[in-house]
Amino acid sequence: MLPRQLDSLRAGPTPPAPAAASSHQAQLSTLASAIEADHNAIEALLKRRVYVRHCMWNEMLFLFRSTSLLKATFRKWVAEEVESGEGLGRVWKGLEEDLV
Repeated sequence: MLPRQLDSLRAGPTPPAPAAASSHQAQLSTLASAIEADHNAIEALLKRRVYVRHCMWNEMLFLFRSTSLLKATFRKWVAEEVESGEGLGRVWKGLEEDLV
C-alpha cells in the first residue's frame, strides 16, 4: 500500500460531507415514517382481529341459543302433532265402532 493510503486508514473514518449527511437524514426520516406506518397498520390489524373474534363469539352464542330455542319449539310442535294424531285416531276408532 501506499504510505498515503496507510495514513488515511490510520486516521479513521472521515466525517461525511454535508450533502451526504442531509441525504442520510432524508433516508432516516423516510425509514422512520415507513416504520411508523407499518406499526400503525399492524396495530389496526390486531384491533381488527380482536373485533372479528368478538363478532364470531357473538354469532356462535346466537346460533347456540337459537338452536336451543328451536329444539324446544320443535319438541313442543311434535308433542302437539302426536296429541292431534292420537285424537284423530280416537275419532276414527269411535267411527269404526259405531259402524260395526
